Amino acid sequence: MKISFKFIFIITALLFVASCGPKDVQPIHSLSAVDVGEINIANIEVSLSPEFVAGVQSRVTKERESITAQKERIAGLGKQTRLKQKQITKVAEQSIEKSERKIVSLETEMAEVETDVREGIVSALSNKFVGRKNVDVSVSVNSFAMTNGGAVVLIGGSDSMTGLLRIQDSQSDELLGEYYITDFDTNAAGGLLGLMVRGGDPRGDMIKQFSQKVFDAISGKYDE
Repeated sequence: MKISFKFIFIITALLFVASCGPKDVQPIHSLSAVDVGEINIANIEVSLSPEFVAGVQSRVTKERESITAQKERIAGLGKQTRLKQKQITKVAEQSIEKSERKIVSLETEMAEVETDVREGIVSALSNKFVGRKNVDVSVSVNSFAMTNGGAVVLIGGSDSMTGLLRIQDSQSDELLGEYYITDFDTNAAGGLLGLMVRGGDPRGDMIKQFSQKVFDAISGKYDE
């Protein structure tokens, strides 16, 4: 019984810590001058920042360079024995396959981040603002990082995403509000307990939390 209570206490404490992490919305240009009741969301756009795209492309380039190097390695095996050639070729081909899978994963994730974040924000804002002042909402995702589940078990880790929210008048393009949004979940506990605290859909949870912050910012929660 004592062990059971201790286990429950640890889980509760970790959930509390996770919920109190640095999940911030920083006003750059406050929307406070606009009456929230007047707002109608006319358009929602989500994009990846140039820095985000450049970071992914840099990683893709490294994988492509690795593939090229491995192919050159295979091509230069003429002086090796047949057995040695076979061994080196097998290792090189495995490395090529790994890099090719990584490239597909990086490019797929980049496309899915844009789509999934937009869906999350649309869901969070749908039918919530019904005023007469049409505004356009745009979010530029600056970073999106998920810790591998295996790493969480071994050493813990963290999941995070950041983005820039802009609210503009649909007719005049006047900037009405601008906010830098950060969502950060720490899984420092590691082990199976860390996985339990993290939950079954950490990626979806992070997008929901981020989208909720977009809603809160437009609602005036973070305005002074």
